[in-house]
Amino acid sequence: MKINTRQKQTASFAAFTLVTVLALIIIMYGACNSNEQKLEESVVEERPVAGGTQLVSEAEVGLPVYPGLELASKAEAQTLEDGTETLPVIIGKTYDPMDKVVAFYEEKLTGWNSGEFHGMRYFWKGDPDDTFSPVSREMMSIPSVMINPPLQEGDWIRVQYIYEK
Repeated sequence: MKINTRQKQTASFAAFTLVTVLALIIIMYGACNSNEQKLEESVVEERPVAGGTQLVSEAEVGLPVYPGLELASKAEAQTLEDGTETLPVIIGKTYDPMDKVVAFYEEKLTGWNSGEFHGMRYFWKGDPDDTFSPVSREMMSIPSVMINPPLQEGDWIRVQYIYEK
């Protein structure tokens, strides 16, 4: 079978298009990850862990801490662009089952309100008649504990403390 010039040009163009599309996907993936990392770094100050795993301190958050909860990151209190005053945040992680972590906080945070949102369990301090949304800006100024399920099987559970100093 003989390949004519038109077929060669079509094959070359198809190969060029495929390589270009793959290169764009790789570049966009890298840019998205880079922007996501920059956003995380600008919002959450990572605490360096010297000499091994650092645990979340009950003394620092002033709330019950799940046993063995590893420190993942933290952020200081701040004032947002809209004037909202936030409380400090500490995020810990564990590989224990979510049910076990939730049961711990149900027992320890008696008198706190609780709710569920898309698989996340949360507890907050305040009037039970007050509306609380774990995804609002206002939630950053209300003492709370949020337990997020793992993103995928085998991943860690994230426990976020928004606490009063």
